[in-house]
Amino acid sequence: MKKLLILSSILILLTACSRDDLSSNLTEVIIQKYNNGIPSGIQHYYYSDGKINQITYYNSNSNFRVGYTKYGYYSNGSLLSIVNRDSNNRQVNAFEYIYDEYERLAFKKYTAETITESYYIDYTYNNDNTITAKRMGNGESLSMFYLNSDNIIYKETFNGEEYTVTYNGTNPTLATDGSNNRTFEYDELHNRLLLNDRNKDNLYLSNNILMADNLFDGRNSTADKYLIKETAENGVISSITKYDYIFNDIGLPTNRKEYLNDILVEEREYIYQ
Repeated sequence: MKKLLILSSILILLTACSRDDLSSNLTEVIIQKYNNGIPSGIQHYYYSDGKINQITYYNSNSNFRVGYTKYGYYSNGSLLSIVNRDSNNRQVNAFEYIYDEYERLAFKKYTAETITESYYIDYTYNNDNTITAKRMGNGESLSMFYLNSDNIIYKETFNGEEYTVTYNGTNPTLATDGSNNRTFEYDELHNRLLLNDRNKDNLYLSNNILMADNLFDGRNSTADKYLIKETAENGVISSITKYDYIFNDIGLPTNRKEYLNDILVEEREYIYQ
């Protein structure tokens, strides 16, 4: 169940495939994962009208469905809901989204298995280019997001702590809380939006960050390039995560290898239909 929740948070960021030259023909993407060369799981992404409508998760042998995620949309194409179900078709959790007249996220509701784990968040857009996020239910809190001139969230304050992101366009280059720093490098040759464009016509990219609940989790959700290197440093310990891609003729990935400090930790194969 926790795996489905984590996957759903990540997959919120894959809500649409809106490039006309690709999305009109894409019906399914299959991702085969490997750990140490051994199959570790398979995900099937199913598309309709250029948007993901379901992701089904299978075990390493692809002979048992672990669960699936169902997507719902408003008539204008904005994401309405995400529902996660287990292998017995029982609902594990669900997300629901409401927007204002500018297609900015105004309300997010999370429904868990138990009422004590459920919560909702109200977003208020202030005149000083900030967003107030009031969370009620499980984990009640109040946080503030700050927008840059491109209407992308670059700073969050929460309980006296601050987290900031520096961008080059829509791509983060540095993220820090003052003590822990992360730097990011990208592939400059391929357009990541060909595969997983996020908001309808990219009208409001900060929705991606708000859907992730916080700037730390959503720090790479606005990028339009493939992340190939992330360096994390806290002054004492540092780690480097690298992603090596192989692309097909139209610029979609067919293989990705993930390395942590030069040790292979995961490999993915992509099949398009």
